[in-house]
Amino acid sequence: MEAENPREGGGETKAGAVKNGADPARQSQPVTVSGWKPAQTIPKPDDLRDHVDDGNLEFPQKREEENGGRFIHWLEVNFKGDPHDVNIIVSQENPEIVRQLWKRKQMKEELAAEITSLKTEKVSLQPENSNLKDEIQQLKLKLRILPERHEVHVTQLQKQLCEEEIHCLEMRKAFPNTWRYMNSTYQFLNMYRKMAQGMNQELEEALSTLRMRFCATREELRKPGRQPSSMRESSRT
Repeated sequence: MEAENPREGGGETKAGAVKNGADPARQSQPVTVSGWKPAQTIPKPDDLRDHVDDGNLEFPQKREEENGGRFIHWLEVNFKGDPHDVNIIVSQENPEIVRQLWKRKQMKEELAAEITSLKTEKVSLQPENSNLKDEIQQLKLKLRILPERHEVHVTQLQKQLCEEEIHCLEMRKAFPNTWRYMNSTYQFLNMYRKMAQGMNQELEEALSTLRMRFCATREELRKPGRQPSSMRESSRT
């Protein structure tokens, strides 16, 4: 059974009620749709415009938009349970409101689909986020360990540097003594070299003298009847 429009058939309904003996106050209650009864009467767009009209005639379009928005808000508050009843009642009042409600419904559906997509994407990104968190933890651990390793390495290098400096200082201290020892050794070497050269020269002279005497003795022995002077000297003695 379709509901009558209170705006169009209000007078006729009231007259019929009085004619039939019904209570006019009871007949003036809001129309029910599909067995559902709103908590209060539906304010018509004209009634809303009359109610909020402040006498300013310069902005009628703005007032109409404000009135329509208030009416849509009222419908959303009072018709949360059954959108079908909202469409039936609003379609009898103003098609523009139906269009706005439909547009808002589409926007809500699009937002719900986008939210679902974002939730799905969030779930799909959770493993990657977990891997990134693990990598971040590992990097943080490395950042904590690296300074300690660097400090240990620097300490070892400083120790080696100190040891090398001590060794270099010892070598500098020992260098004068070593230089004096090398100098004296070099002088002795030159002296021994000169002595060896002198002895070699004397040896060569002695060998040359002996060679000459040997040759002279051999020549004398070759002559007949003559004895070498060395043999004569030995016989005289």
